[in-house]
Amino acid sequence: MYIECILNPGKEPRLYLNTTQPFFDSNTLPQDIFARGAMATITGTAGTDILTPDSLFDKFRCRWIPYYQGTIAVQQGNTYTLDVSYQGKTYTAQTTISSPKVEIDSILYVAAFYDLFGGHDGVQVFFTDATGTENFYRFQMNRMIDNTIHHAHVFGTLPNTCAAPDELFPVIDLGRTIYNDNGAD
Repeated sequence: MYIECILNPGKEPRLYLNTTQPFFDSNTLPQDIFARGAMATITGTAGTDILTPDSLFDKFRCRWIPYYQGTIAVQQGNTYTLDVSYQGKTYTAQTTISSPKVEIDSILYVAAFYDLFGGHDGVQVFFTDATGTENFYRFQMNRMIDNTIHHAHVFGTLPNTCAAPDELFPVIDLGRTIYNDNGAD
């Protein structure tokens, strides 16, 4: 089971709930591995939010992305409990939205840098860390792209056919790494 629940203050909770598959399994698309029929709730100060199946069409990857969506906006300072029941098993997690929002000081685009994975371009984000508090940071970039962008894993060989030639559409790039400032204020 793969469980990722994203809680952002002022927004409704979103839960990505997927079954795990063997490495060479043919079921690889989000709609193939989505855990259908789960019961998911988030309980907080405002009550219990029953999350229901929903989806959005990802024009970059030309596929539907299913998830469970809540209806009660998350509030800063509150504690939330996630309960997921699926195929006779129950999973529970709890968190408190206690970290203050961090304002970005500046952003710098880097056209070329190299690491052990080769050459890349990228974005550097500069912000002032709140001292004396252990914080965790995860990068999210919201951007508009057109259909000239190719899928990264088959760069240059699989053009995007889901968007019209001049159409711009939103893409959310959520960082895979979470950084913390423990011992590095």
